[in-house]
Amino acid sequence: MINETTNFYLILGFIFHSVGDYVTQTNWMANEKTKRFFPAFLHATVYSLPFAFIVPFEYWVIICSTHFFIDRYRLAVYVIRLKENNWTGDNFGYKDEMPKFLSMWLLFIADNTIHISINAICIILGNRI
Repeated sequence: MINETTNFYLILGFIFHSVGDYVTQTNWMANEKTKRFFPAFLHATVYSLPFAFIVPFEYWVIICSTHFFIDRYRLAVYVIRLKENNWTGDNFGYKDEMPKFLSMWLLFIADNTIHISINAICIILGNRI
């Protein structure tokens, strides 16, 4: 059963995700994180810092490290390619007929779903009483 504190932390986690991925991420981080280690590392570290206040250290490490790998290697693209069974083309795994703007939005949604799901699992498991 999830208690009131955990519910509050889940809401905070969503806010932390939004701020970390959209407010504190610089243009440089966004453009370079899939190309180089340091921008991805810096973004994941800044992103995950607030989570240190609501989850134990080992869960914070999971949030930070998974955020790094998901962003650095664009793992959401592989999830889409697996789901669509499409390993060719440059439309993030979607058929080439799909408009690029739509495939980009669906990639954005898939990426956020993965991040938020991992964060929620860490918040719930890290705050069991």
